[in-house]
Amino acid sequence: PVTVAGRVTDARTGAGVAGVSVFLDADGDGALDAGERVAVTDATGDYALDALAPGEYAVRAVAPAGTVLTGGADLTLLSGDAGSADFTVTTADETRPEVTRFSLQDD
Repeated sequence: PVTVAGRVTDARTGAGVAGVSVFLDADGDGALDAGERVAVTDATGDYALDALAPGEYAVRAVAPAGTVLTGGADLTLLSGDAGSADFTVTTADETRPEVTRFSLQDD
C-alpha cells in the first residue's frame, strides 16, 4: 500500500487550517465527487490518505468558502511509497489587486 499526506496552511499566518477536504481526483475534473477518497484536515491542518493501491493520483482540495486554495500534486506512487501534497489557503480579498484612486488637475 501507499500513503499520501500533507498539510493545509494559512498563507498569511502559516497556521494549519482545520476542516479542509483533501481528495484524490479520480476523474480529473477538479471537483470532489461521490466515491472519491477524501480526508478532512485535523486541528493542525494535517491530513492523510492511507492504504492506497500503488498508482497515479491527482491530489486536490476543496477551498473553504471565501478563500482561494493553491497547491496539490500529481503523484505516481509505487508500493511502499509515501507521497506528499501541501496546500495554502488565502482569503479571497487578499488575492485582489489593490486599486488606488487619484485625479489629475489642469493647472
